[in-house]
Amino acid sequence: MFLLFVLAETTLCEGPGLCPSREEILSAAKEQHDTDNAALMVGISAADPGVHFTVDRYPPRISHIVCGAPWLDEAEPRVECSFQLRFRHTRTYEVAQLKHIKGRWRIDRVERVIRQR
Repeated sequence: MFLLFVLAETTLCEGPGLCPSREEILSAAKEQHDTDNAALMVGISAADPGVHFTVDRYPPRISHIVCGAPWLDEAEPRVECSFQLRFRHTRTYEVAQLKHIKGRWRIDRVERVIRQR
């Protein structure tokens, strides 16, 4: 019984094959959030130079990770995962398509719902 819990925690993908680890998904998600926040800061600054946008640098926690079977038939393997990121004051529910590019997992597409705590 204990072995099933250990396997459930370590196996994130539905099928065998190339699958990102918990740390790789978190790293890709943080990189995507940083990119989105930078674009938002540029837009806000262009609209009103007097407004300052700050980002909470508290590291997010990731949970509720579920990934589908990887697509290995393309040049760059990809997998679709859903997960929850918990920041200090917000929680995001995300469904992301991750691509394995140059030895790293990167988010290619993402659908996100943000909830304030």
